[in-house]
Amino acid sequence: MAVFTGLAKTGQQQAFDFFNEQLASSSLFGKKTMREMKKNIINGIVNSGSSVAFEFLLGIDSAGFKDKEVSAAAERGCRRMKERLTDNKKEG
Repeated sequence: MAVFTGLAKTGQQQAFDFFNEQLASSSLFGKKTMREMKKNIINGIVNSGSSVAFEFLLGIDSAGFKDKEVSAAAERGCRRMKERLTDNKKEG
C-alpha cells in the first residue's frame, strides 16, 4: 500500500493512469487477490491525502465498480478524504 500512497502523492497523471488501469482490470482467476489489490490501491490513494487524489477517487467512485467490496472501499475512502481535507481547511 505504501507504494500506491507514494505514487498518489506525486500527483502525476501517469500514476493515476496506472491506478485507473488497475482498477478497471478484471480476471477470471485470482478474483480475491485482485479485489485485495484494488482495495490496497484505494487505501493508498486515500492515505496520500492530496486534493488531486481526492478528485480522482471521486471520479472512480461515481463510475462505480462491479465488485461490491471495492465499491464500498471507494465510498469509505471518499468520505475519509473529504473529512481530512475539510479539517485541514478549518485548521489552516
